Amino acid sequence: MLRRGVRVYLLKDPIRLKRLRMENNMKKSDESDAMLLTRISRERFRLLSIKEVELKTRMWPLINEYEQTMKWKKTLKRLMNRNSIAHHFEEVLRFMERDRERLSREIIRQVANLPVYGEVYRKACEMLGVKNSAELAILTLELPLHLPLCGLKGLLGLNPNRTGGRFNHRLRHHLAVFAAGLYMNSRKRVGVSDKIIEVINNLPRWQAIIRLELMALKALRIAYLTTMKPLTGG
Repeated sequence: MLRRGVRVYLLKDPIRLKRLRMENNMKKSDESDAMLLTRISRERFRLLSIKEVELKTRMWPLINEYEQTMKWKKTLKRLMNRNSIAHHFEEVLRFMERDRERLSREIIRQVANLPVYGEVYRKACEMLGVKNSAELAILTLELPLHLPLCGLKGLLGLNPNRTGGRFNHRLRHHLAVFAAGLYMNSRKRVGVSDKIIEVINNLPRWQAIIRLELMALKALRIAYLTTMKPLTGG
């Protein structure tokens, strides 16, 4: 069974099966899509080794728990802002924050210790001037970084006029949270790279966050390429 969001990505971003159906005068169906996929260059895909699949499978429950904790925390904070008895939820919110921090540390620890992925994660952190980020670790593990940057942008909806709203909303959320964190840290004078400070000082908040999303994505792609080049003998 395909991982959630992966099937949509394979069928729609960035390959454009709709255009291929039109070119081949074929109707939309699982059978026709499967046939068209066999004609697409293998450069669009990277086969995962059994070890990589096992590593990802081991991480998914931890990532799912982290995502659920973040979701419930966000929901609870929204209720607290609307409810006059918000003080009753403060202790619950503290427990959720402790859970989030525990899960965040564990995700970072495990991804940082993975073969290849750990190196990509550390290089991306260095380029962006951050020390630890669960969001960046999740993106490192789950993004298909073998794709060119334009393909990754399509997958995450960073080309809105081209994707028509069809993109991986879950991974885009992680990217947006990471970019917003960078923005807030720079405002708090927490250590970030000079390039990030320059972006934030010269752009309105929403434009700065989008630019930071693109910078994070580019850093991950470069980190992947520089990590894989020695392994492939390039």
